[in-house]
Amino acid sequence: MINLAYLCVVKLKNAYMCHFLSMGFKVCPRCGEKFTSIEVKRINGRVYYYAVHSFNGFRRKCYLGPEYYEYVTRLHFNELTLQGAVIEERLINYLLSIIETLNKMEIEKLRNYKTELKQVITTLKTILNKIETD
Repeated sequence: MINLAYLCVVKLKNAYMCHFLSMGFKVCPRCGEKFTSIEVKRINGRVYYYAVHSFNGFRRKCYLGPEYYEYVTRLHFNELTLQGAVIEERLINYLLSIIETLNKMEIEKLRNYKTELKQVITTLKTILNKIETD
């Protein structure tokens, strides 16, 4: 989910406006300009995010994407639920989902990727060592 430590949710008609509690502006990944808040809309049971740009009384929105990419996820046979960019922990969620899927694979199929799997394990150990030494 979106990191609520940085956001305050205020109900507005059919949308939710999430204002940053910090005074700093964030940079919009869509257009590269600063934005002041994120608007969250629920449409037909799905959640969509918009960066809201407010300058000199004018207001403009950039579409940031859905919370979850349901159609694309179905194409992956539900092995990997693709999440929107506003979900901070999505990379860890992807990694855990991939590990779970690999655990279910047949040993013979996994043997074809032995070198790549060793490389992934080595990289993860390096990352873990960095975390533990800091």
